[in-house]
Amino acid sequence: MFSGSELLAGVVEKSHAHTVTAIQNAYIVDLRSLGPGSTYEEVLAQIKEHVRGKNVGDWVFFTHFAPSLLGFIPGVGFRQLGFEQLDRLSTSVNIFVESATGHRAYANSTAFATAGVTAKTLAPPHSSYEVDVKGELTGVMSEPPSFGPFLKHKPKDKVVRAPVGRYWDA
Repeated sequence: MFSGSELLAGVVEKSHAHTVTAIQNAYIVDLRSLGPGSTYEEVLAQIKEHVRGKNVGDWVFFTHFAPSLLGFIPGVGFRQLGFEQLDRLSTSVNIFVESATGHRAYANSTAFATAGVTAKTLAPPHSSYEVDVKGELTGVMSEPPSFGPFLKHKPKDKVVRAPVGRYWDA
């Protein structure tokens, strides 16, 4: 419900912030614009396309990465993102990708460094920065509190949106 300049949620569980996330997502590239039947490779190409031409140190934000819609690989599972994949696309531009559920996010090593998040950084309560068996960051975050150091860099001047009616808008 709109009342002047504020948005009041109807019935929203206290621990969830999907309404806030939906508003914030108006400022980032929506990967749903690829359409139904997209492949993992097409998602990576879309990310690469939006990174191309950016200046060193720029940020590019993406939302609605949906591994479960990109195919299951027996013995591997759903293909994810992390340093391995995103650093291949750029190590000079900061890349941040939020999942379609809003509960996971992925970033390249440049974004982690710019955000000041290291393997020794304690994640906020109820969230985590994933590390591998060697204790090194993987580029994966779980739960929105861990996204904070990255989202403070989100641009406010450019909106790139998917057409209404794709995947989840039905």
